[in-house]
Amino acid sequence: RLQVNQALETIKSYCTEPIQLNDLINFLAPNPTGNGRAKLYFKSYDFRTKLLFEIYSLTGIKIQSRLVEEAEFQHGFITIDTRQFPSGVYIVSLQDDDSIESLKLIVK
Repeated sequence: RLQVNQALETIKSYCTEPIQLNDLINFLAPNPTGNGRAKLYFKSYDFRTKLLFEIYSLTGIKIQSRLVEEAEFQHGFITIDTRQFPSGVYIVSLQDDDSIESLKLIVK
């Protein structure tokens, strides 16, 4: 009975903890991409706040900026349209209220 109560308390603690950005990102694929699209996959689909999604060139020029809505998380990924991107390396930046996480995206 004690083990069951401890397990329930552990589950409750997970339910009340805020989701951290670095706990959401799973991977970016394909990377490198040459087919005009890449997808940013997430570990968790229960996102409660808006997320700012930006792409920068290595020279710091902002290529794309938009808010990611909760509906996109229900699918488990964000689609990145790279058809208009010249070949090169880009930085995909995700920001919530508390943190920023950046990933490298290679476009062939």
